[in-house]
Amino acid sequence: MNEGMKVDRESLSVFIMIAEDLYKNKAYNEAITYCKMILSEFPDIKDAKILLYKSLKGLNDPTALNVLNELLNEYPDDQQIKSFVEPVKKLEENKPEKKEETISSVNLEVMEKIEKENIITANETESLLDRSLGEINKVNGVLGSIIIEESGLVVKSKMIENLDPEITSALFSTIFLVCEDSIGKTDLGPIDRIFIEIGKVRIYLFKGNGYILGIFTEEIVKIGLILIKAKQLLKNIKQVLEQ
Repeated sequence: MNEGMKVDRESLSVFIMIAEDLYKNKAYNEAITYCKMILSEFPDIKDAKILLYKSLKGLNDPTALNVLNELLNEYPDDQQIKSFVEPVKKLEENKPEKKEETISSVNLEVMEKIEKENIITANETESLLDRSLGEINKVNGVLGSIIIEESGLVVKSKMIENLDPEITSALFSTIFLVCEDSIGKTDLGPIDRIFIEIGKVRIYLFKGNGYILGIFTEEIVKIGLILIKAKQLLKNIKQVLEQ
C-alpha cells in the first residue's frame, strides 16, 4: 500500500469498497490495514469497524472480540452486530492452539527478515515471489500473472495455460517501450500502468523499480483490488531481488 495514501470524505466510499473487496477475497491482513486507516480518520464509520471485526475473525485473531464488544456497546440494537455473538462463542470454544499462517503473514515475515538482516537466500526469494503471484492469482477472476524485467526477461510467472511466458514478456516489454516513446513526445508524464481489453479478458500492466507486473483477469475483477496488490508486489520486488 502507498504509505502516502490518506482517507478523506471524498475518498471514504472508495476505501470502504476496496476493504470489502479485500475481505471477500480473503486478503484479511490487507483489509484490516484499510479498515484501520479509515477508522483512524473517521472512528464513527460503522461499516469499517464491522469489516475490521470480520477480517480479524477471518484470521482467528483474538482481538476480534475487543472490536465486537466495541460494536455491541456503540450499536446495542443493531441486528447484524447481534448476529455475530453466537458464532464468536463457538469460535472461543474451538479456539486453535496455534494461529494458522496465511500467505500474507508468510510474506511479511520474509520482508521483515530482509529489513532486519538484509539477507535472503535464493530459495527464499523464489518462494516469496511464487507465493506473491499465487496470492494475486487467488483473487476471483484472475487468470494468471507474470513478473519481468523491463528488458523483457522473465523473473517469475504463473500464466494462463498454453500462453508462453517468454513471448508474453517480450510483448509486454515492447508495449511499454513503444508507449513510452510515443508519450515521451508529449507533456503527459511517465507511464507506470497500461490497461488492455481483449474480448472478455483484461490485461493490467504495472511498472516500477525496473520491473513490470502483468496480470490477466476476467472482466468481473475490480481494478481497485488489482491496483493494491500490484503496488504491494512492485514495492517488494526490488527489495527482494537485489539482495
